[in-house]
Amino acid sequence: QEKAGVARLKRFMVIMDSMTDDELNCKKEADLEKQPSRIMRLARGAGVHPFAVGELIGEHRRFEKMVRGMGKAGLMGKQGELTNMVRNPNQVMQKIQ
Repeated sequence: QEKAGVARLKRFMVIMDSMTDDELNCKKEADLEKQPSRIMRLARGAGVHPFAVGELIGEHRRFEKMVRGMGKAGLMGKQGELTNMVRNPNQVMQKIQ
């Protein structure tokens, strides 16, 4: 299972290597979803199926949502609540949810 995870990350890195700077900076992320030609270009450039590009976009969206939730819960603030996660992870996870 670990090998599959490593292979998946490597595939994501290859896809990201095929992206333009604007795409990497999410300036055109909405365009990636709305323009199948961009997804096809990335897939061809990375040598993967277009489904893999969609998978990367989905993972990005999910990670962005998680980080936004951490910010709203005050975990990314100056108090250093993130360090409390080591001490009391259940309490921190309840704040996020």
